[in-house]
Amino acid sequence: MKKLLSAALICFALINIGCDDVIIPDISDKCPVLVVPADSLQTTQMNHNFVWDGTEFSDEQRLTIFRIVDGAITVEVLDTFVNDTRFTHTFLETGEYDWEVTSLNEAYQSQTKFRTIFINDSEVVIDISNDIVDLLVPEDQICTNLATINFSWSEISGINQYEFQLGNQGFANLLVTENINGSNILIDTPVDGIYQWRVRGVDSASGSQTAWTTREISIDKTAPVSPFLLSPTQGDTLDLNTNINFSWSDDTDELNYQFFLFADQNQDTLVFQQIVEENSFSTNNSGLILNPSADYFWRVTATDKVGNISDLGPVSKFIVR
Repeated sequence: MKKLLSAALICFALINIGCDDVIIPDISDKCPVLVVPADSLQTTQMNHNFVWDGTEFSDEQRLTIFRIVDGAITVEVLDTFVNDTRFTHTFLETGEYDWEVTSLNEAYQSQTKFRTIFINDSEVVIDISNDIVDLLVPEDQICTNLATINFSWSEISGINQYEFQLGNQGFANLLVTENINGSNILIDTPVDGIYQWRVRGVDSASGSQTAWTTREISIDKTAPVSPFLLSPTQGDTLDLNTNINFSWSDDTDELNYQFFLFADQNQDTLVFQQIVEENSFSTNNSGLILNPSADYFWRVTATDKVGNISDLGPVSKFIVR
């Protein structure tokens, strides 16, 4: 009897363990995507940022760096596991190196991707034409009403200067052209419109340049038109016991509205306010309680999708009886 009970308990435990198993995605046929440094980069810089995109469902990355002599791997310079997708390494001597990345999770590892980097003596001509400047902010195709915008990008090892341009679409008309020893620039925004901005890296010693990296940005600093109040009209007398519907003119832009209700003409005593997405508001189920034999004053402001707010606009009076 005891043996039968023990066997039953073991089976029960095994069944429970099986129910709690977690399925770990198989990433063995996937590859990380190497970003920088570019493949076969020629540079005199000893310090480098290695950046890549790990495979989906990976939670750890393995970065390995080998020194290459006469086309063969001779020395393992670095072998590290990181939880990030970037790593900074300083080379101690010039030469040809191979760097490799493998993504891992608890059960599988991806295929390995590798690139070559050449750390040269200072007299070697640098070619950065295959490098790519990674733009950070603003995001591509964003619309903003900011008066000043910070444009920023990631620096690339071996590049000591960046050329920034802001212009209309196609860059036929350049508004800003700057050479910058850094990774950002503050620009006062131009008039409303659609613009493009781009950055490329420049090696001042060799004259080598990266390709341009380009994004689009829209400027909208124009406030929407103040809504025209439709109902109730100026001086209307309304029944306290009925539902009151407020409505106002709508704009074709993507707007939301702020409804205000005051107890005085000077709008010093705010009774109620509500943000609404439509061009109407109803007191039904709103929590608004009106007093009998009282005068009320209401107005509406409009806010567009980038935060521009209309003027205060007109105020309309109604009477509750």
